Amino acid sequence: MKPGGSHGIVDQLVLDIKALMLLKQSDQSIQLRLQSAVLETRDEDIQRFLKLIQRKRESNKRASFFVALGELILASLLAIAGLVTLAPAVVGFGSPQQIITYFSDILSFVSQREPSGVLIVFIEFVFALGLLLSSFYSLRLAATSLKEADLISDST
Repeated sequence: MKPGGSHGIVDQLVLDIKALMLLKQSDQSIQLRLQSAVLETRDEDIQRFLKLIQRKRESNKRASFFVALGELILASLLAIAGLVTLAPAVVGFGSPQQIITYFSDILSFVSQREPSGVLIVFIEFVFALGLLLSSFYSLRLAATSLKEADLISDST
């Protein structure tokens, strides 16, 4: 093995990593410096090195496609439910009876027991936002699955 060969460079890199880990035990600022210098860098060579040492997960393209398809269907259902639930708050129904009438047209089994007017509007609004946020998260998961299946390019 030549001192300047590729094996020597790899051995030196391993020793440098071990030295950094020893220094980190006594100086916590090294972790922040390392993150900014290596993980958050825009240097293409360092980014390629990080990709080289990261383990690639074996991805099944067909399974990733069906996961993405399921996530898209779930996202569309959640978005529709969220918009239907958000409509009374946006339209500005003022009384709980108007909201209950709106939902009784959609669902025939609405409870006759009513909480106070402001509380029912607030609960309905928070529920609608939760549904919409869930749909956006499902869309994000679907995009990740499509990237794993190499069906869309990673533009970020």
